[in-house]
Amino acid sequence: MTTSTVNERTYGNFQAPPRAGLWGQGLVATMLGVVGIGISILVLVLTSTFLVPLILLGLTAAITLPFVIRVNGDPAAVRLLAAITGSRAAAKKHNAYLSGPLGVVPGGTHRLPGLLTATDAFEFAAGGRRFALLWHTRAHRWTVVIACYPEGQDLVDDDVLDRRVARHGSFLAGFATDRDVVGIQQLVELVPDPGGRARDAIVKQITPSAPEAAQAAMWAAAAKQGTGQTRVGSRTSVTWRTPETIKARPREERPELMATWVAAKLNSICTDLQTAGAGVARPMELLELAEELHLAYDPAAARDVDEQRISRHRTTEWEDAGPAAMIERPGDLLHDSGRSVSWSMVKAPSSDVDRNALLPLLAAESGVLRKRLCITWRPEPADKAQARVKRSIRASIFKASADKIGDAGDDLDMSAHRSTQRELRKGAALLNFSMHLTITMPAEVDESAVSSTVEAMEASGRQADVALRRCWRHQQVGFTAALGVGVIPAELSVMPRVIRENL
Repeated sequence: MTTSTVNERTYGNFQAPPRAGLWGQGLVATMLGVVGIGISILVLVLTSTFLVPLILLGLTAAITLPFVIRVNGDPAAVRLLAAITGSRAAAKKHNAYLSGPLGVVPGGTHRLPGLLTATDAFEFAAGGRRFALLWHTRAHRWTVVIACYPEGQDLVDDDVLDRRVARHGSFLAGFATDRDVVGIQQLVELVPDPGGRARDAIVKQITPSAPEAAQAAMWAAAAKQGTGQTRVGSRTSVTWRTPETIKARPREERPELMATWVAAKLNSICTDLQTAGAGVARPMELLELAEELHLAYDPAAARDVDEQRISRHRTTEWEDAGPAAMIERPGDLLHDSGRSVSWSMVKAPSSDVDRNALLPLLAAESGVLRKRLCITWRPEPADKAQARVKRSIRASIFKASADKIGDAGDDLDMSAHRSTQRELRKGAALLNFSMHLTITMPAEVDESAVSSTVEAMEASGRQADVALRRCWRHQQVGFTAALGVGVIPAELSVMPRVIRENL
């Protein structure tokens, strides 16, 4: 008799780019400190007085310390700037949004708010099916959203799951060779099932000639559909820059040219998603995308939208997909019939994870109407990935040499970076990734219920070994980023990338 040992597959090597400054600080803080100290020494040499150099050193410390002190991974200067910006927006009532006939939106429509306000939507046909194409006018990006219908992992062998993960990695790595790709967003959403489709299917089976008891049982079964049930939705979006060949054409011609360019890629993208375990994948039409966004802002409309889908009398247009009213507060977001709280990932898992790592974050919660987990992947162009890894290796060497006492963590970082370098040589891709999580509760929920739900979600984050930080004073950004429709915060920052990476 023989026994076999099954080794569970794990995934890891998540790395944050090392800070290139002295003693593990960012390059900005290091440069500010070095310049300030250098000027102080120069003044001391030239004036032979200690008062002015001491004042300069004090000013240097006051300017540098906000970049040295970190709060949840961010320099205190960045957090302070965000707090000031949020307070000014609230004072000017910029945190409130009112649309519709009594609102400030031209035409009396319910346009999408915030980062989605400057988004134009088009619909085109390709290969016999229609798809929505979004144009983010502020970011100059194009997005297509693909609906996925995964089958789940129940009754699926481990080797099949491993192959799906490998194919998913290949799917993401393929975008690194496309210099026009900005990012890929993959979203999993838990929503209450109104049960309209199931009720409709049951009602159609009831025949007038059936016994009254049988008809009563069928009607009772139909009435129970959707009560306390949850369904899982998933979608993937791909965002591109405008290719140079299309950018040279007149502005009014670009949407149709871009649609033709995107349509040529859609079949292969959908096929790759299916082989990666996403189930049936198809581009979303503009009407159904508008419905999904409308439900995100007004979850109480789920039953009405479900009934409209069944009757094929769908009325939600893109111009009316937004909320009638919305107020952003420091810790949450009020919108129509919902109250949402959003988090962002500040630190990836510190160790290897298995395929069930994110399940605690996706567990159903009592009192939560909708839950969305969105991962944003930003592939590093293949020709720049090796250079970036080499910079990380040099930064690790510099950090290790700057420390008087050797640190085992430095050796682990160096080993991880060299492992990444070897994987890149084998054809892997370097991916930047972030994560946003949003839960939506009823608007009238009391504060104690909100607090307990928030604590439960943060405990789930610790269980998943993912460091989540509540999006204080930028709840609207976190909410929009978690919608998975091409809003990538890193691409919208007013701070240049070279400064962000060296903070």
